[in-house]
Amino acid sequence: MRSLILFPCLPVALLATLPELSSIDPIEYDEAAQRLVARGDARLKLETTEVSADQITYYQEYGLADAFGDAAIMSEGYRIIGDRISYDANDRVFTVQEPRTGAWPLYAKGQEAGGTAENISLENARIYYTEPGFFTPNIKARSVRFEESEARKHLQIKGATFQIGRIPFFY
Repeated sequence: MRSLILFPCLPVALLATLPELSSIDPIEYDEAAQRLVARGDARLKLETTEVSADQITYYQEYGLADAFGDAAIMSEGYRIIGDRISYDANDRVFTVQEPRTGAWPLYAKGQEAGGTAENISLENARIYYTEPGFFTPNIKARSVRFEESEARKHLQIKGATFQIGRIPFFY
């Protein structure tokens, strides 16, 4: 009797872990490569993470997604936007080209970002206090690393220069 009760629940559990891919244009599927391509307001939903872009290519066999054009990744209250995003759904690891992120009053941008929702690194970054602008106070840094755990939040900045706009005032 017990196995009969568990068996009907198995397909529901498997479906819960499958990604949901949608787009305005029809989704192309390459069976040999196990690749799905979505174009036009493409969205890929995987548990607590969503990737959106003009085009998303998802490799089912590897759980990898490549997003191009107005790309964004959202997870657990965080959002990073950029030109291109690669996401490994199995390890929950991402990389973003030309990332921009933030929440009032701090905003950040950089050359590249990567990590997980709990551990994010930005390379060649700039952190702004309030909206980025010509006279906005900011920190220019070689790298910025944000780590979050149940016990604490930690921000590490390397190679920092404090600036007003593009004018440095403290190294």
